[in-house]
This record gives sequence, structure tokens and C-alpha cells, in this order.
Amino acid sequence: MSRGAERSPIRLSTGFTPPLELMTQHFKLRPLTTEHTERDFDAVMETRERLQASAANGWPRPGFTLAENRADLERHQQEFEAGIAFAYTVLNQDESRVLGCVYLNPPSAPEHDVDVHMWVRETLWTSGLAQHLHRQVDAWLRSTWAFSRICYRRPDYYFAKGGCLCGSITYYAGPLTGPFELCHCSRCRRTSGSAFVAGICVGDVIFIQGADLVQSFTLPVSQQPPPYRSVFCRQCGSPVPDPAETGPREIAAGSLQPQPVPADRHIYVEFTPPWAPIADSIPQYTAADIRAFRETGQ
Repeated sequence: MSRGAERSPIRLSTGFTPPLELMTQHFKLRPLTTEHTERDFDAVMETRERLQASAANGWPRPGFTLAENRADLERHQQEFEAGIAFAYTVLNQDESRVLGCVYLNPPSAPEHDVDVHMWVRETLWTSGLAQHLHRQVDAWLRSTWAFSRICYRRPDYYFAKGGCLCGSITYYAGPLTGPFELCHCSRCRRTSGSAFVAGICVGDVIFIQGADLVQSFTLPVSQQPPPYRSVFCRQCGSPVPDPAETGPREIAAGSLQPQPVPADRHIYVEFTPPWAPIADSIPQYTAADIRAFRETGQ
């Protein structure tokens, strides 16, 4: 990431006005301006080692000052007003603290609509905020901005690292696109030995090591969709992704670090065992509900 490169404007739809906020349960986005200088500087300094590792010019340089940060933010503010690029600060609910930043830059390749880079404070790295930020921002860019060809820079910022119990298999998984479901069906209970299986849909999986240790078991079933299949480490039995698959898929949420944000829904709730009643307020869906979701692509 660089906070000062010369660039051509982002191509926007005719008449489109860039929004001045995005509000969620966990954060707010506001245009990044000099008003945020001190709060932004505090977040940058906390996260400088991770930021330096991702920036071609080593930003922020050793000895980076508050005055230099103010100059950067002034440039971002001018670019936003000119419609060249759009930088947003990530704030907590009362806007007293900067949690990170989101940068929408002109595409570096003609096949993309926009280049996006985002980061969160180092102390929030293990909280799952980066993954939640990506998920919310991705939906916002596709709906409000009408971007369909988004290039995410440094995806390891919001890819979660996963692995098996014995540590022989490790991988990056993400972006965490969801849905994040807690499945109570009898097959999932038997596979996990627990009341449900927590599965989250991700955009892709990149294996770091141990792909050759992955094994699978397929159980034929009478209903469609296809047979029930479990994939696991053959040394410790932990659930892991299938390296033979590519693209979006569902994986075991419990294998990931940082942990994902709260689940979206319970599914197949009619099979919930009496010894593990559902006590939270997360939406609940039956098998019939899930069939309807899948028929409409949700």
C-alpha cells in the first residue's frame, strides 16, 4: 500500500455519489480526513510492522511523524473530493478510536473495476475483525457501488489461518464470505461427536503444508444434494478442507484462527437433540427452509 501515488480516477457509474458512511454492528466507515489525524496515527503506529511488510515503499517509514500522517490524510481527502480514489477510516461505534482503514483505488489491471486494500489494528488482529470487515465491505462494494470485478490487495490480511490438531496440515482460508451455519443434522452430529457442526463458506483455500495427509469418507444418502462427505487429517482426524477442490466452499469454522465472527444461522434445527437446546437468538431454519434457500442461491 502507498498513500501518495499518482493515479487516474476510479471509473464510477454516471451520476453515482460515493457514500459518506457504512454502519454495521461492529464498526463505522467514514471518509478518511485530517480530522482523524491523531486517531489514525495511533492505529498506524500500532500496526506499522504489518503495514510495512505489505507496502512496496515500506510505508510507514521508520521515524514516521504525525505531521507526515496529516499530509497523507490531506492527500486522501483531496482524492476523495476529486473522485480519484476513496479512502475510508474504520471507527468504533462512538468514533473515539480508529480501528483500521479501507482504500478504494483505481484498478491496476484493465479486467478489474477497483483495487481494494484494508487493514485493522494489530491488537484486533486475532478478534476476527479483519474477516468481518472484508465480508461487509465486499457486500457493500457489490451492492451500493455496483462493482463486480474487485481486486483485493494483500488478502492474507483477511484470510484466516487454519489447521488440524496435530499441526501437520495448515492452510489459509478466505475471504470469509459466509454464510456461517451451525448444522444440527444427525450426520453432522455423528461426524463431530457434538451437538452441531460449525461451517463457514470461504472464497478459496490455499494449503501451506500437509495436503498429502488429507483423507475423505463419502456416505451414500438417499436424498439430494449429493452424498454426505467428510474430509479430515489422516493422522489426527481433525476436519480440514479438501485440497482437490477449488474456489468457494464450506469449511470447519473451528479450525480457523482468527476465529470468525458470530454465526449467521442454525440449520436443520428439527434435529436438535434434547440435551443441547438452542439458547441464543441466532435465526433458526428447518430442512425445508434450507432447501428453499439453496433453490434461490442464498
